[in-house]
Amino acid sequence: VCVLHPSLLSMKLLVLLVLAAAVSAAAVGDSCSAVASNDRQQCGFSGLSQTSCEARGCCYDGSSSPACFYQTKAAPSGDVCTAQTPGSRLDCFPEATYTSYSEAKCVARGCCYDTTTYKNGVPGCYHPTFQGYKVTKNTPTATGFVLSLALIASGPYGNDVQTPNVEVIYEADERVRFRIVDPSQDRYEVPKVADVLKTAPATAKTKSPKYEVTYTDEPFGIAVTRTSDGYVLFNSTPTETGPAFNGLIFENQYLEISNQIANGANIYGFGEHIVSFKMPTQDTTGQIFTLFAKDQGTPAHSPRGGTNLYGSHPFYVDIAGDGSGKAHGVFLLNSNGMNVILQPNVVTYRVIGGIFDFFVFTGDSPMSVVQQYTDLIGKSFMPPYWGLGYHLCRWGYWSIAKTKQVVDSLRAAGIPHDTQWNDIDYMDANRDFTTDPTNYALSDFQAFVEDLHNNGQKYVMMFDPAIEDNLASGTYAPFDDGVKDGVFIMDAQGNIFNGSVWPGPTAFPDFFNPATHSWWQTHLSNWHDQIPFDGMWIDMNEPSNFNTGTPFGSVEAKPIPSNTIRDGAPFDANNPPFVPGYDNAPQNALGLKTVAMDAVQYPDIHYNLHNLYGYSEQNITAQALQAFRKKRAFSISRSTFPGSGVLGGHWLGDNNAQWFDLQMAIPGILAMNIFGITLVGPDICGFNGNSNAELCSRWQQVGAFYPFSRNHNTENDIPQDPTAFGQPTEDISRAALLTRYTLLPYYYTQFYVAHTEGTPVARALIFEFPTSDITTVSGIDQQFLIGPALLISPVLHQGATTVDAYFPSAIWYDYYTGAQLSGSIPGYITLDAPLEKINLHIRGGYIIPTQAPALTTVAARKNPFSLLVALDSNGAAEGTAYLDDGDTIGTVESGAYTLLSYAAQPGSLKATVTKNGYGDAKGMQLDCVTVFGVSSSTTPNVELNGVSVSNVRYDVTNKRLNVCGLNTAMDVAFVLAWSD
Repeated sequence: VCVLHPSLLSMKLLVLLVLAAAVSAAAVGDSCSAVASNDRQQCGFSGLSQTSCEARGCCYDGSSSPACFYQTKAAPSGDVCTAQTPGSRLDCFPEATYTSYSEAKCVARGCCYDTTTYKNGVPGCYHPTFQGYKVTKNTPTATGFVLSLALIASGPYGNDVQTPNVEVIYEADERVRFRIVDPSQDRYEVPKVADVLKTAPATAKTKSPKYEVTYTDEPFGIAVTRTSDGYVLFNSTPTETGPAFNGLIFENQYLEISNQIANGANIYGFGEHIVSFKMPTQDTTGQIFTLFAKDQGTPAHSPRGGTNLYGSHPFYVDIAGDGSGKAHGVFLLNSNGMNVILQPNVVTYRVIGGIFDFFVFTGDSPMSVVQQYTDLIGKSFMPPYWGLGYHLCRWGYWSIAKTKQVVDSLRAAGIPHDTQWNDIDYMDANRDFTTDPTNYALSDFQAFVEDLHNNGQKYVMMFDPAIEDNLASGTYAPFDDGVKDGVFIMDAQGNIFNGSVWPGPTAFPDFFNPATHSWWQTHLSNWHDQIPFDGMWIDMNEPSNFNTGTPFGSVEAKPIPSNTIRDGAPFDANNPPFVPGYDNAPQNALGLKTVAMDAVQYPDIHYNLHNLYGYSEQNITAQALQAFRKKRAFSISRSTFPGSGVLGGHWLGDNNAQWFDLQMAIPGILAMNIFGITLVGPDICGFNGNSNAELCSRWQQVGAFYPFSRNHNTENDIPQDPTAFGQPTEDISRAALLTRYTLLPYYYTQFYVAHTEGTPVARALIFEFPTSDITTVSGIDQQFLIGPALLISPVLHQGATTVDAYFPSAIWYDYYTGAQLSGSIPGYITLDAPLEKINLHIRGGYIIPTQAPALTTVAARKNPFSLLVALDSNGAAEGTAYLDDGDTIGTVESGAYTLLSYAAQPGSLKATVTKNGYGDAKGMQLDCVTVFGVSSSTTPNVELNGVSVSNVRYDVTNKRLNVCGLNTAMDVAFVLAWSD
């Protein structure tokens, strides 16, 4: 452990410390009774209880009006106000905009007043700088060391933990963990309720750490430095020349810490939002990203926050802006609501509960950071092969006959289609585990699913978590059994929490409750006996509630059950003093469109577990599916959390049929892939609003290459399946999907690599080329790679017939012709892109397996394979092919797979069987090998294992060699040689 010398501390910080301490002392000296009745400013909402009032750091006098009011504090002075950047300001007048309060009222709260720099929602009345804590003791441990802290000056709401500990754990050579906890109070922590972490707790300090951990004594700050180059990966202490921000704040319901980032750093992460893949960090007023699962469609990111979507992912990758290609990552394991503020040179976390549980990953490449992260939270699941086919759905198939009509139309048009889905249309009155007796009669429904299966297709059904709770006893078994088994979330009074979702009045299963596991599996299994579905679509699991969490507007703080892991008192779950996502939070803001924050679940209150609801549902859903289907689980969830990718996939939510949404789909896919969720995609052609032929054609083109490819839209809007717009959309969709199905062996291999090595399937250029023209490449998110070799450059703008595509430093070949791309590389090249074309390129140096396509994956898997060999400048290339039966659970873990390795050198290709555990691989045939980049004046002579091959074609213009008729089993080693 290295303690920074006091001389390194900023003199500015020391001045701030003295001033802040003086302000704090003055505030402590002020008693609530000293505030004259006519000077009392109301704190919070009318009717707050004493507990709720004190949770906000305010005074309570039930005999006065207002009963809850602010203390009068000494006016701040000096640098405690001016040192703060606008982006760091914490609102001191949250109940009003700056125009409706006076300087006198602001200063009376002990806050700073400055509206001259007010813009973009930056508060004009804001809290002064807080210095936080000092170190009083350093205690070595077997895994690192523990720092004991003591409070220097109170935080904004006055409910500070007086003596927290900082536990530093040297967990792995590339990963260090530090936890800030309250040793006197058992606070909520994610690992106590959810098995998010997949690594065993450290029992000893790692032997060769690639980092050094240092700290400052007063005010406390912690830093992590990569030892190989001295690069600072995390630093919560400002420097003389660095940004000014608060020291550590650790209160009951408000935690704040900041981390310095380097000039020019490129930040990626902090999902889920509709925003560019590279996050905005240069706004001096701050860009706020709210992490709190919410059903509110897909609004574009707002700089002031509040545009949070369905998932919470407090993880980011930082790629250095100096062109070195170095990267590192930071993960905060916390499921409470939070705002993350990005501004030049600093990231600030403002969290409403739990603890600070940070993991810092040393990298030092972007890809290795993601691998280190997924080592911790788990690598993505291995999807069934059919899950990589094309999926079709809509809300608005009003009958099983209509659903079948659409399936038949795609068959007639010869368009690949693996999986048909249904939304809630199939249900009786929108209830889970029911069918509409008229439009989805059970016998017709069963015949439809049987027909799908007979044609090699699959069926996926929608399931919402909310269960109708107002039917007569004995008439709806899912609710009756749930009551008997005690599976539903309870309100603070001990009754079943009542909300409103599609069926009407509903109860919400608590998926953390062990009793819910058997209840859920039993009803799913029984339903599967009726309708043999192949996968599950779990929606509305933020959870969504059409009512506000506390439907009667109560703001009374309820007692927290003693069996929960809670933070210290006073504590108000429904109305915390700080509400992420709001400048001016309404009453019960956190409970809007969801379950009440004080509702009680098996391990804790919903306030702490909200962001884990979707994760908890997908967890037991995956277990249930595997238990009764005896095959790989396929589930697509709307709400996600770190580790969700281990369980299943995700779609990007209720987007719009607009060109903007088409453009923003790629950043969403790229972000989810670095979060470890690889099977992901948007609603192709858009969910809300009417699509059109051009938009849908372009979307079907690029959507054919998303990791998860599904077309879906809402009720009452026009149909948008691939046949809906006629020609040329039908032909465009067919061509793109046939190309996807040709490439599925490569896609499947990339999912295997993701499952075993933790890499993304869909990748931004910056993650493959972090040293190539960093200023340009760092911001490219309108192109993407699948694995390291396939580059997709789509048209994403209305009316465009060309696309300006960036090509990093490498040899690139046109996928369709094999022609080597010429032009200024690295750099942008304008490509022709008429409506019927999407540009695909193969990166030199790679070999990808392909297969003759068909209309389903079942049929395609019977077709012969090919290899596409793209030579680099040295005439070399390499690649792999992963083969298994596509649906058996745990083939990777059991070794029931075959893995082929391919290596090309000038004039030859060698295949090696690395693993041969899949018996049926012997029946899979390799028919053709195509080699890009072969220079020859005539058709080369080709030999397979020394025997001449006659079926050889050579395109001298494009330098493409095509060899067919090989008829070699896929599980056999071989050498293919060519020469003039």
